[in-house]
Amino acid sequence: MTGGGTLRGMEPPAPTLEEVRAAIDRLVTDQHVSCLWFVRRGFTPANDAQRLALLRSIEARADRDAYIRTRELRDLLLRLSSEM
Repeated sequence: MTGGGTLRGMEPPAPTLEEVRAAIDRLVTDQHVSCLWFVRRGFTPANDAQRLALLRSIEARADRDAYIRTRELRDLLLRLSSEM
């Protein structure tokens, strides 16, 4: 075991599609003021197409950290939704 309490080489379980969707919805809320000021406050995406559109808007206006997180979530959403 390493200092972190996990076995070397073991990865944490991959997130589920629902977990990724929830993380995107939280990101939309977190980035509302800085990147999504034109979206109605409290708006929750109803489907993955709306989530992807909001992620593109965040990418276009985000700082570096938010941009990286947005790309990670977008890639996960696309991968997991294509596996269904």
